[in-house]
Amino acid sequence: MDALTTLPSIRGNIFFHVNERGFLCIEPPQSELPLTPTLAASRVRGQALSLSGRGKMGSWKIAPWIYSQKQRFSVLDLDPPRVEEFQVGKSKIARVVWNLSRWGSNWIDSRLSWSLRLDSNFCSLQLTLETPSQTPPIDHLGLFNTAETTPGLTQTWKGAKFLKMAYCGAWPESPLTKSRLEHFSGEESFESWWLAALRLEQHAWVGGALSFTRFASRVMLNAEGLSLTQNTEGLRAERERPLISEPVWMGFSQDGLDLLEKYAHLSSLQMKVHPPRRSSPAGWGTWQAYDDHFSATDLKKEFAALQRDPSLRRRMAFFEIDHGWENVLAPRRPEYDWFPRPALKKQWKSILGKISKEKKWAGLWIAPFAVNAGSRCLTENSKLLVREEKGFPQVMGGKGRGYALDPTRPAAAARVRSILTALRKQGIRYIKADYLRCLLSPDPTDSSDDLDVRRRHHKEVTRVQAYRQGLKLLRQSMGSQSWILACGAPLGPAAGLADSMRIGSDIRPYWTDGQSGISQSVRNIAATYFLHRRWWINDPDDLVLDGIPNEILFWATALALSGGPITVSAKMAQLKSWQKKLIRQLIPPYGQAARPLDLLKDPDPKLWVLPIHTSWEDWNLLGLFNWEESPRSQPLEDLLEVLRQDRSALLWDVWEGRALGSLESDPHLTIPGRSVRLIAVRTKFNRPQILGTDHHFTQGAMELKTCSWNPQKLELKISLSPLFSDSKEFIYIRCPANYQMVIDKRRVSQEPLWDGTTLLRVRLNPGNQIFSFREV
Repeated sequence: MDALTTLPSIRGNIFFHVNERGFLCIEPPQSELPLTPTLAASRVRGQALSLSGRGKMGSWKIAPWIYSQKQRFSVLDLDPPRVEEFQVGKSKIARVVWNLSRWGSNWIDSRLSWSLRLDSNFCSLQLTLETPSQTPPIDHLGLFNTAETTPGLTQTWKGAKFLKMAYCGAWPESPLTKSRLEHFSGEESFESWWLAALRLEQHAWVGGALSFTRFASRVMLNAEGLSLTQNTEGLRAERERPLISEPVWMGFSQDGLDLLEKYAHLSSLQMKVHPPRRSSPAGWGTWQAYDDHFSATDLKKEFAALQRDPSLRRRMAFFEIDHGWENVLAPRRPEYDWFPRPALKKQWKSILGKISKEKKWAGLWIAPFAVNAGSRCLTENSKLLVREEKGFPQVMGGKGRGYALDPTRPAAAARVRSILTALRKQGIRYIKADYLRCLLSPDPTDSSDDLDVRRRHHKEVTRVQAYRQGLKLLRQSMGSQSWILACGAPLGPAAGLADSMRIGSDIRPYWTDGQSGISQSVRNIAATYFLHRRWWINDPDDLVLDGIPNEILFWATALALSGGPITVSAKMAQLKSWQKKLIRQLIPPYGQAARPLDLLKDPDPKLWVLPIHTSWEDWNLLGLFNWEESPRSQPLEDLLEVLRQDRSALLWDVWEGRALGSLESDPHLTIPGRSVRLIAVRTKFNRPQILGTDHHFTQGAMELKTCSWNPQKLELKISLSPLFSDSKEFIYIRCPANYQMVIDKRRVSQEPLWDGTTLLRVRLNPGNQIFSFREV
C-alpha cells in the first residue's frame, strides 16, 4: 500500500488525508476556495495543505504525542509510519503505526497507532500504545495538536469564538464552572473540559472526546494552535494491556449547533447512554428560601401551603429538603453519617411521612462521598478514605478542606450503600447528591493540581473510573425509581449515570454575583443546551423570585426554555400575585430545550427558539433576551428565515398576554433592559384558532389535552389537561372577520385586533368544551 494514503472527502468542502509523515491533514471549509473533486485529486500528494492565508481557518496538520516523566515525546522525532489497514465503505478507515524504538531502550518494540475514521465532514480517532514490556509511566496522551505540526502554515485563530465547557457545575469559587463563548483576540490561552467549539466567520469546528470512562480530556486554544490532551495519571502500557485513549471526534460545518447536537448524540451512543425516559419534574426546595436555617415548623408550613393550592398540589412532584437538615461537626460542615440534626430528629419521620402520603418524592440534599476535617471517620474509619501515595488520607475537598470516601474500596462502598439504603427506607426518592467532584477533583488548596499532575488517588483505577464507580453506587443504592440530581459534579464522566445534572453554579437573585449571578447562569444554560436529554436532563438550579422583576423574568424564561426541572424555592406565604402566577405558568416543565441560535456568534445569546409540537398544531416560542441595562429594539422581519414561517404568522406576547400582530406587519419589539420577551409565533388559519393562553408558557402544549376544529359544524372543541382542571385562567381565540361566535351562557369578552379580526377571551371549565361559530 502506498505510504501516502489519501482519505479525501468532498461533501461539505472538507478535505482529509494522511501524508507520508503520518499527519492527519485537514483542510477546513473555506469560503474563498471551495474544493472540487478535480482540485482535491490534484492536491493529494505532498506535505500538508496550505492556502497561503486565503482561508479563514488555515490548513491543519495533526499528530499525536506522549508526555512521560516530565518529558514530551513527539512522533515528529520518529521514522515515517506505515498504514496497516484501509477500508472503503460509507466511511474511510486507516490505522497509522509508528515504531517507538528511536525514543530509547524503554520503548524497544513498542508502537503507537492511530485508528482514523473519516466521513463527509467529520473524523474520529483513537490512540493506542502497545508494548512487549512495561513502559515508563504515561502522564498524558496528546490526541492532536496543530501548533508544532504546521510550521509555515496559516492558522488565523485571531477573532475566533471559542465555546468552552465547564469542568463541573456548582463550584462558585472556580472559573471552571463557566460554560460560555469567549472571544479570542490572539493572546489568551483558553481551555475547555471534555469538548469545545470554535467558530470563525461562517464556519464552525467542534471537537472532543466521545467517551469519558477512563480519562479526563481537555481542549486548549492559544496563539499557536488547537490541541486535545487526555490525562492518563501515570498509567503504564503493559504486556497484553495496551494503553488506549478515549476516542476523539471532530467535525466541520456551517451550522455549529448541528455539530454540537451531533457530537452529543454520537458520544451518548459511544457511552451507551439511554436518553432519559422520564419528564422533567417540578417541586419545591428549601435552599433559596431558607439557606440552611429552617425548623420543622418551617417545613410543615411550606408543605401545607403547597397542599392548599390545588394547581401546585397536582403539578409538583417533589419536596426537597436541602443543606441544613443534617447533623454537623461545625457550622456548615456536615458529619458523614447523615442523620437529622437534633432539632429535627423528633419530627423527622412525621415530615417525611406527610410528603410520602401525598405521593410526592421526598427529596434530600446529601454529599455522599465528602468527609470533612474533624469527622469521626478520620480516626475511626480512615481506611475508607481516598489515600495519597504514602498511605495517608488525601485532601480532596469536601465542604471546606476535607477528604473523600473511596468507592473503589469495598468497605467504603458498603458504607455509602448502607447510608443511602437507610435514607431510601425512610421514603427518600429524590437525592440531590452534592460535592461529587471530591472523587475526581484536585486538591482545592493546591494551585498546581489542576488534573494535569500525576496523582493516582484510587487503587488500580483512574480518578474518572473511581468517580463513575461512585455514581453507579448511588444508582444501585437508590434504585431505578428514584431521581438522582448530580451537583458539584464533573460533567463528562457523569453522562448517563444521573437523571439530572447541575450545569452551572448556584443561582443568586442578582444580575452578577461572582460565579453565581443570573447572567452567568443563563450563559451556562445556553452553552450546554445540546446535552439536555442526550446525556441527562439539564438542571440550571432553582427558580428564584426575589430581586428585580425584569431580571427575575429573564432567569425564569431561560429556566423554562432549558427544558429542565423547575424547583421553586421561596416562602410561599410571602409571594406576590405576579410571582404566584409566574410559578403556575412555568410548571410542569415542557421538557425540551430551546436552541440559542446565536450561541456561537454572541457571548450573550439573544435569540432562542423552542419548537412546540402537539397532535393538533405546531408553533414556535421565540425568546428575545436583552443583556444590556438599556432597552433595545428587535425587528422581527429578519427572523422569517430562521423561524421558517411565512409573513402571515401571528405573534402573541406570552408574559404580557396580548396580541402583537403578524410578521408581515414587521413589528419592532422593545425589550426592557436586562429582561426578555417571550413570543409565540403561530401559523395563521382562515378560521377561529387559539392565539394564546394564561395557563402555561408553552401556550397550549401542556395545559390543553385536545383542540380540534370541525369545518362542517363550525365548532372548536377544546379540553383542559387534568393538571389544569381547577385553573381560573383564560384562553384567547382569534376569530376572523367572516366568523362570529355563538354566545351562550359563557362569559366571553371581545376586543378588535389590528387586522379587523376579533380576539375572544374565554375561561375554560373542566371537561370537553365546544365553541360554536357561524359564518357572516
